[in-house]
Formats: sequence, C-alpha cells, structure tokens
Amino acid sequence: MASDTVRIALISTPRSGNTWLRRILAKVLQLAEFGAHRPGDLDWQALPNRVILQIHWLPDAEFSSLLNQHCFQRIVLARHPLDVLISILSFSQHESATRHWLDGAGGDESILEGASPMSDAFRAYATGPRAKKLLSISATWWDIAGGCRVRYEDLLRDTAVQISTILNTLGLLACIPVEDAISQSTPEHMRAVSVNHLYHVWQARPGAWTQLLTARAAAEIEESNQDVFDALGYTCATNNALQSADAQLAWDRNGNAALKRVVYGIKDVLTETEGRRALDLSQLRAEIQNQQSQVQSLNAELQAVERSTSQKQQACEQELEQLRAEIQNQHSQVRSLIAELQAVATSSSRIQQVCEQELEQSRAEIQNQQSQVQGLNAELQAVATSSSRTQQAYDQELEQIRAEFQNQQLQVQSLIAELQAVETSSRRKQQACEQALEQSRADVEVLRREFASLPHEQFRELAQIGPRSFAMVRRLRRWSRQLSRITDKFKSLAMPFRSR
Repeated sequence: MASDTVRIALISTPRSGNTWLRRILAKVLQLAEFGAHRPGDLDWQALPNRVILQIHWLPDAEFSSLLNQHCFQRIVLARHPLDVLISILSFSQHESATRHWLDGAGGDESILEGASPMSDAFRAYATGPRAKKLLSISATWWDIAGGCRVRYEDLLRDTAVQISTILNTLGLLACIPVEDAISQSTPEHMRAVSVNHLYHVWQARPGAWTQLLTARAAAEIEESNQDVFDALGYTCATNNALQSADAQLAWDRNGNAALKRVVYGIKDVLTETEGRRALDLSQLRAEIQNQQSQVQSLNAELQAVERSTSQKQQACEQELEQLRAEIQNQHSQVRSLIAELQAVATSSSRIQQVCEQELEQSRAEIQNQQSQVQGLNAELQAVATSSSRTQQAYDQELEQIRAEFQNQQLQVQSLIAELQAVETSSRRKQQACEQALEQSRADVEVLRREFASLPHEQFRELAQIGPRSFAMVRRLRRWSRQLSRITDKFKSLAMPFRSR
C-alpha cells in the first residue's frame, strides 16, 4: 500500500450525522467519498488509496476482514437513540431507499408512512425489531477496540475541536484548514447541493425528541432498547409536562417548517437553475455567433485553398506530361542501348569462339611438339649411353646439349602455361589476351634464335660423334622450323585483336 494511503470507514447507525461528518473529513483530508448499503456493493480492489467510506453494517468476520485487508481505520458515531428514531421517521417520509439499510434486517420503514412521534405506528416501529437492529449498529461497534468514537452532540457543540481530535486519534494531517472545511459543510451548504439534501439534512440539533415525545412514550422506547442506551451511555431525561397534543403540535410545526424549507429550497434551486439556463443560453448564442464567424472564415480559407490547389494541380499535370515525354525518350534510348549491347555480345561471342578454336589447335600442336621434344631427349640419352665413356670431351658436350634441351623443354612448358593464361584472360578481357600473345611471341622468338644458332656453334664439334649424332642434329633443326611455324600461327591469331 502506498505511503500516502488514507482510508477511513465511517460505520454507524443511520441518521446519526454520518453524511455531515463524512463531508467535513473528505474536505479536510482531500478524500474521495463512497457510500454503500452493504459490503458486497463495493469493488474493494478498485477503491482509491485516499477514500472515506460511509456504511451502515454490523460487525461480522467477513466485513472486519475486508476492513483490515484494505487498511481502513474506523470511526463510529453515536447519537441519542430517540433523536435517531425521530430523524428516521422524518427521513422515511421522503425516501424509500431506507429499506436497504442492513439489507432489510428486522423489516423496513413502510409502517412510518404518514406517522407522527406520538402515533401508534411510530411506537410500534421504535419498540420493534427493525429499530433495535438499526440502533445496534453504533452500539455494537462502539465497544470494539481500535476505532475512533465520536458523539454527534459533541460534534455539534464544538465541531473544530472534535475534528482535530479525530485527526490526532487517527494520526492524520489536515490538507486544508479545519475551519474552512466546516464552513463549507454547514446544513445550509449541504441543502444547497441538491434537492435531495433539502430533507436529508433535517434539524441538525440535539434533543429534538424532548419536544416531540411525552415522558411515557420515551420511557417505553427506552425500555425496549435499554441495551443500546446503556452501551452508548444515553438516558431519557424527559419533560414530564409535555402533553400528547403539544407534542403533536410541535411535530406539525416541524413538518410545516420542513415543508417551507423544502419549498423555498426548491424555489431557490429553480431560480438558480433558471439563471444558469439564461446564462447558458446567452453563452450558447455567443458561441453560435462565434462558430458562424469561424465557419465563414473557414469557408473563405477553403475557397482560397481550392483555388491554390487547382493551380497546383495544373502545374503538376504539366510537369507530369513533361516527365512522361522524358520517360518515353529514356525508354527509346534504353532500347537502342539494349540493341547495341546485344550486337556487341553476339560479336564477342563469335570472337571468343574463334579464339577458343585457335587456342585448341595451338594447344594440340604444342602438345605434339612436347612429345617430339621428349622423343629427342630420349634419343639424346640413348646417344649419350652408346658413346664411349672414355671420351671426356664428348660427354661434356653431350651433357651441355642435354641441359639445353631440358631448358628448352622447360621453356615450352612455360609457354603452355602462358597460353592457358591467354585462353582464360581472352574470355574476360580482349586486351589481356593480346598482351599475353605478344609475350608468347617474344618468348617463341627467343627460342627460335637460340635453336637457330645451335647448329652453327656446336654442330662441327658434334660431327665427330657419328651418324647418330648427325641425325639428332637434323631433328633439332626440324624442331626449330616447327617452332617457327607455331610463332607464325600466334601472329595470325593476334591479328583480329590488333584490328579491334
């Protein structure tokens, strides 16, 4: 529960000043006000943290548990039982909801309709089970510990002191001055709240029963409710001189006064209502005129907006036409570009096919040449084996020739790798293919020069080797001519790329 929680349950017999005390405390402590006939009428979980609850209910286990569970502090009001019964008699003439008090326990107040304090109907009610049940509410709660007890008579005599005592007992601080709350809760103020309060707040004075009941009638009622009188500490100090006729006359005067008060109250309410209605009509007329002016202004603004909107719409339509023309032009250009790209793609595809065919042929020839080189290498190895091992010079020369052929074989393998790179790059970029082909041509030229110079420098020394050596030399020359033809083919292969 929040630290600022203030919950008060005002539990007393009806017509004991409950509404008056509830109103004062609600103003002093700034509490929400709730009233209920029975505990089951309330949604206890939804009650605010700061609330004062007014209820007429006897203590039972379930009700007491609800009060404790939801942190309610109790206030019990006590009033002279005879004043309470007289007030019930007056109130029941105007209000039929009294049948809900204590959920109808002991009967209802229908017997009091049209009755007076000295009537047999009132004496039957006041000495019957219904009155005993209602009077026992305050009497039963009065002796239960943990509550704050207040007497109606003390509250009337010194209201400010009693309110301060209640706050001190409950450990609460006033939110507004107590005197301000009291001045806003006088009988006159409460009667002005609504027409119902004109008869709800009756005389608001103690001891009214002494002028409305004879000693005999008072004693009879006291005897029937002695336990309530004893529990609350009240006695019947009656006016023995009062006669039944005088009591009836006083009741009639009170009734006439109450009737006049009701009539005048209704008149005041009607006058106030009429004044408010006239003020409301005047304000309504002024508001209507203001609304009409605003409507006219809005119409003018709407017309201006419509004109502006029409102009903007025309400008937008013109811009849309221009955009449509530009879009159509862009579409034409895009279609033209697509056609060109398709032609380029077709041409590139054809060139790529030609390159692939030429590269396949070159690869086949290179493989053939590689096979021939391997055969020559084998023959050279055979010649070296068959030659006399004693001829040291021949062996050295043969080793040089073998080394040269191995070098040439490595160069041919390098050329194959370069050709493969040329094949891959020709598919992606045509310029890279041309560069690779140029490099390959240069490498082949180097090889051709080397093989072309070989017979002139070394063939005379090999002449002494024998017939097989000359055959090997002839094969080397043939292999050099074949490499020259491969170079020419690479030149022809590179020509289409140079022309592009």
